[in-house]
Amino acid sequence: MKKIVSLILAVFMALTFASCGASSGSPFDTESDRAPESDEAGNATVLLFSEKVNIRSDKNAELNFYGEAGKLWKIEYAVGSSSGSIEVDAASREATGVDAPAVSDDSHFRFFSRDINYDGNGDFAIQSRSAIGDVIPYYVWLWNETGGSFVFEGELENPIFSPEESKIYCTAVDRGIEYLRIYDVANGVVTFSNEQPLTGTPTFKSDLSSYEEYMAPADRDGYLILVNSENAIGENYIPKDLTNLVDTRSDRAAQQMTKTAAKALEAMYIEMRASGYTDVSVTSAYRSYTRQKEIFDMYLNMNLANGYDYDTAYAMVASDTALPGQSEHQTGLCCDMHNLSSASQAFANQEAYKWLKENCWKFGFILRYPDDKEDITKITFEPWHYRFVGRYHAAKMRAMGLCLEEYVKLLDQ
Repeated sequence: MKKIVSLILAVFMALTFASCGASSGSPFDTESDRAPESDEAGNATVLLFSEKVNIRSDKNAELNFYGEAGKLWKIEYAVGSSSGSIEVDAASREATGVDAPAVSDDSHFRFFSRDINYDGNGDFAIQSRSAIGDVIPYYVWLWNETGGSFVFEGELENPIFSPEESKIYCTAVDRGIEYLRIYDVANGVVTFSNEQPLTGTPTFKSDLSSYEEYMAPADRDGYLILVNSENAIGENYIPKDLTNLVDTRSDRAAQQMTKTAAKALEAMYIEMRASGYTDVSVTSAYRSYTRQKEIFDMYLNMNLANGYDYDTAYAMVASDTALPGQSEHQTGLCCDMHNLSSASQAFANQEAYKWLKENCWKFGFILRYPDDKEDITKITFEPWHYRFVGRYHAAKMRAMGLCLEEYVKLLDQ
């Protein structure tokens, strides 16, 4: 019997996918929301509710859930002419080390069904709205076709299921540090892959304690705005608290970013210099709608002057230069930086780039347009372009191997 490692923890700090934008939508399709019932004696055989699961197009399961206020003890199921039951306390004791999925007396069970392990069969989970801190536990059962039964897989904390990646992402806290834990799903089997710390301060060569509030801002979900060809911002959008960057290239006018991003970038430059990389500077950061239009039109006219027809010239510019209103430079959360005479993919050959790619997440930045995500971002590889999202989300995106488009989509499911 395949098992998912328990993610139950006694102490938890402020959270995860629910707080980073996923709280508005469940990773499952909600089918009911009913309060558990119990008799005065708390009889464990009281029927709490009944549900159906579509296992396949030709097969349905009838489910009856029994327990008492605060506990789910037994699930009876019938699939065609077959039937069975799950003693939840025994199954969960073996899998998770607890007596049974526990919720407070005034909480609600919520039932969800979905193909959780991507094998083509319907599975189900029970979510408790009562939780420790912001942790929302999901108790997961997967359909075993060979055995003709549901198998309790364990408890997942705030899971996000990604069929495209064949992965399950969860969060947990261990000794005060919040982690992203990743499970791989293959052939109906769920296995632990790796984990990435999301909170806590990384080790730095420099004393950056005064910058911590910027690298890991309290408003950790406030910097996820997505701007691209499908998500434009208005002509009059101007970010607040634009601040001059101290590491602007000497031959450029002072570039600006929002204060939080600017201070986080300042910290990254302090650490970059301490690591021996002293020749990287910012060449461009905040751009107004008008300025972006000027840049786009300049490159378009250059291509036209070089003999390209309009459609070809336009497509060439659009592949690596955003239209006005579609450039995240207008957000004040990104910048271009390198050590070349002008922005070039040749920067990817520099040791400074390798350092940035490996370490930028510690300061809350991501490489915005990676070379392996061009089909998703619609922008060619830009090793010089870095975007501030805050350390919490930068660490998640690094661990997941996702670009901003993929990450935001996953959070919105």
